[in-house]
Amino acid sequence: MHMRRPGELSLLEAVDDLAHMAEVDKVAPQKEDSHESEPIQTISWQEPDRFLYKKERAQSVFRSILHYLQELYETRRQEISDPSVQRGIQALMLLMSEAVQKMDRWLKQSHHAESITELDEYKEVQQFYLTKIVQRFEGLIEIAEIPEAWVKHTFKIANEKERVGLKDVGAVRTDKQYELFFIPKQDGTSFFSRDLVRHMYLVRQCEMLLPDLVVEDPLARMKSILDKDLCFSAQEILHLASPYMEEFYKEAMLHKDKPFVGALNKALMALMLASKSRHLLQHTMGKCCLDYYADFHTYLRQALISEEYKHFILHPPKPSERFSRCLIHLAHVLSAAFFLRVSAKEEMSSFIRHLIERGGEGSITEEPTHTPLLEWNSLLDEDEHLRFFLHQYPNSPLKKALDLFAEEKALKGFDPVAQGNYPAKMFAIIYGNQEITCLRLGCPTEQTAIHKAHILDEFLGFLRSKKSARTLIINVQDRTSWMEHARSIALEELQKEFAESLLVVTLPKQTEFYMQIGPYLALNDAKAFMEQFQQQISSGEECGYFFPPKWNKTALRQFVKEGIPLVHTLFFGSKSHLVHKNRQDFIEIFYLLLVLKMIELFKPEVLSFTCKDAIDISPAANAELFGFLRMLHSPSPWTQDEKNLFLWILYSPALLFRERAIDIQRFSRMIGALSIVQAALEVHFDRVVHAISSLYEEGFLQEIAVHSIHFAA
Repeated sequence: MHMRRPGELSLLEAVDDLAHMAEVDKVAPQKEDSHESEPIQTISWQEPDRFLYKKERAQSVFRSILHYLQELYETRRQEISDPSVQRGIQALMLLMSEAVQKMDRWLKQSHHAESITELDEYKEVQQFYLTKIVQRFEGLIEIAEIPEAWVKHTFKIANEKERVGLKDVGAVRTDKQYELFFIPKQDGTSFFSRDLVRHMYLVRQCEMLLPDLVVEDPLARMKSILDKDLCFSAQEILHLASPYMEEFYKEAMLHKDKPFVGALNKALMALMLASKSRHLLQHTMGKCCLDYYADFHTYLRQALISEEYKHFILHPPKPSERFSRCLIHLAHVLSAAFFLRVSAKEEMSSFIRHLIERGGEGSITEEPTHTPLLEWNSLLDEDEHLRFFLHQYPNSPLKKALDLFAEEKALKGFDPVAQGNYPAKMFAIIYGNQEITCLRLGCPTEQTAIHKAHILDEFLGFLRSKKSARTLIINVQDRTSWMEHARSIALEELQKEFAESLLVVTLPKQTEFYMQIGPYLALNDAKAFMEQFQQQISSGEECGYFFPPKWNKTALRQFVKEGIPLVHTLFFGSKSHLVHKNRQDFIEIFYLLLVLKMIELFKPEVLSFTCKDAIDISPAANAELFGFLRMLHSPSPWTQDEKNLFLWILYSPALLFRERAIDIQRFSRMIGALSIVQAALEVHFDRVVHAISSLYEEGFLQEIAVHSIHFAA
């Protein structure tokens, strides 16, 4: 294993820096907002005024690479004959060469006399590579270009000044805009360049030099955990569909040539295979439960796009047409069960705890003393441990992006559900005799171009199956953003078709006001901030909010008028000055109160915070609502089961579907708001609950509680 010297960059950090340098061009970079910053984006190599600092950083990069090569040559010489190591070394040297050329060109254009190629550290790396390392290669392995088969999937953008979207490897690592690998622009070109894909390929080859990545991949278990989870889900769906299956199979074989019937039959067959424990990954070398579950979804979608199904929707079968009615009921039950599946939480919860413990090994933690923020301080520590451990294995977002090209899925459309990101129940809210299912649901759309998105047929089947069930979707996408506008409009328009059973409200969590950046960065005066907040909501669509026409606008205005001052008084002591973080927490807390008002007025049976993929924003919103209601319900300490459920809600989607931690910005917003609420409740629990209760009908808040949902089939 490569031993780092004190103060030395890790090989991973050096590779990241080389990638940034290799992506330097003559276009001045846009300044990153402070809230967007990530560790790998802290150095901008395009600021000539800071060249002295960058020179020192470049020297550190080359020293790290030299020390790695020296150690490889002196203590692990036998590894150099390994083709994968040779490819990694060659990729590293090629990336370094490109980085140096780009930096020298940039420095020349910026009228700097110095040159990266003249640095002694750079010359030493070159010399050692050519005289020591290459001599042990049995033959050069060509990796200078990305695989030729990938070239057709990439489009070089001619005018770099118009380049938007995915700009560098750093942006890929953060994984925030990975959907742009799937979606073409309106003119058919891509949001990424061929050079970016090439740099991703080189960086991935370099990462294979990291010994820990070869020895252990802690996220290798993700597929096995999801496989077992979907096996349980298949069993549950079969249980729910069983009342219709017997009648279906009485006549199905007589009509198997009809696409609708044939697709339903294949969906059921795939579901049966997915439900068998012998098909779990741990028991088979062939297709596993996860594969069969994907087949089930594919065939269900085929059934719902068939002409027979569309005919039955337009012309419902008569009561005497028993088999036709059975087909419709079966298709809708399968659709509903697909979206409302219960996830088996135990193994994933245990794995999250395992990652946290691994990340905390060797750390010295003081024995906690009781404070109002004890639970949230502990969560901050656990999150830090989790991220520390995962940071040692940073390849997943990059690997997933490259897999798109290897599997020829790039620019084929963004459809999270079809890409294996399946919805599931998270927890339930109980008040009175009513139960609300909180659903983890990515935007149920397929986006074939940045300006085109249409609702998934299986989601339409879900809504048709639940005509009597009321569904509330809180769309947390930014409808004013070019990236999220089409998806938001598709969702908002959908309620016109399902006016009685569906309510879609858009509460954006990405706008400048929500982030308190841009023109709102210095909005420190509390009175001015609250006035601006009210104006944002009353302006509606213009500011990214959407409240459907059937929403009681008078009730909304009254709630906003009363709720915003109440948040100011209860949680911020009526301060006249609110700093940036205060205002972010303020918005978060008021959103929670507004969501509760929607629940009170609409009385849904299903609730979903919906973002593009339900991996970052939605899980944070779900966990935030769970934590908020749990704190309001009782001042008693949380049980271990409640803590485990909270961690599962928060972390499992990003780990399972993107093999990374939840976005740190979303985590910070959530924990900031809940910490403020907890501190207020700790001091004046009854007074705070009573004051909040005044915003709702009598008894609403006192009766509300949250609990887990367990697999019961």
